[in-house]
Amino acid sequence: MMHVQSLLQEFGQTLLPIDTAPRDGRIVMCYSQRYGMVPVYWVEEPFPEWRTGSELGFIDQAFVGWYDHTKFRPVGESELTRLLVAYIDDMREEKRHDVLKLLETPITPRVSNDNPVKSQGTV
Repeated sequence: MMHVQSLLQEFGQTLLPIDTAPRDGRIVMCYSQRYGMVPVYWVEEPFPEWRTGSELGFIDQAFVGWYDHTKFRPVGESELTRLLVAYIDDMREEKRHDVLKLLETPITPRVSNDNPVKSQGTV
């Protein structure tokens, strides 16, 4: 996710070391190479780990770092467009065709009163 990360840095948001993340139970946006951005919170019981809303837990080594979402600033339309393009570029480089397929426009017939869909088998 190099393109997205470089843009986030340009927007003033940098990836911080995971050992500096708050461990007081509040939600933290951690970044994993495998899962991307993951909202997690720290728990001590039954053993120390980062947890998602479900029972899925992570240890520190699962994350590259974390973003302080309290310092995110609103972005405009042009920044959002640049982030989307950067995300698509990252997915292409990672050969994540499953994700890119989700972004394709579905092909649907245009139906209107002037152009009705013809049913098959009728003459």
